[in-house]
Amino acid sequence: MSKADTARTTYESARSELISRLQLRDNVLLIYLGAVGTLLGVALGTSVRPEMLIAIPYVAVGIALLLAQHHSAIGALLHFCTGELSEFLRELNPSEDAPQWDNSKTAKRYASASMLQRSLGHVIVLVLPCVAALWVNIGHAIHLKSTNGILWWGACIATILTFLLILSTHSFRKMINKELNWRD
Repeated sequence: MSKADTARTTYESARSELISRLQLRDNVLLIYLGAVGTLLGVALGTSVRPEMLIAIPYVAVGIALLLAQHHSAIGALLHFCTGELSEFLRELNPSEDAPQWDNSKTAKRYASASMLQRSLGHVIVLVLPCVAALWVNIGHAIHLKSTNGILWWGACIATILTFLLILSTHSFRKMINKELNWRD
């Protein structure tokens, strides 16, 4: 196999992995929405148990970790395809420098708004249900020695961690976008 064949195969593999990561990220959010819906149904069902909602922040922090991992991998794959691999393909004789969506002028114009919208969406979908769950159960906050009180404060910490993970992921993707080899 020639270097060019290896590069093309590597690009196709990396691009396939990137697309899989995007789909998995969306599936993770869908699972979270299903879990929140289930917890709301149980909490507001026939025997009202709003304490069940305290589980939402714990689920949210786990989902935020999975999303952060997917975003890191997506960013690294983008960086690889538009940086290392793109430069290699450009140097081939004859050059195989073909436009890619990932570092195109169009994607560059769209990237900042897209990242901001995605991060705001994650705050709305992940953090707001946590805040609502904490608010509904605010009475447990003063009972520090009760199980529900401990769970409430743990859920509060999980909510903060969820928000910080979203911010961290947003910052990482902004850094990756600055480092991408955008086409002029």
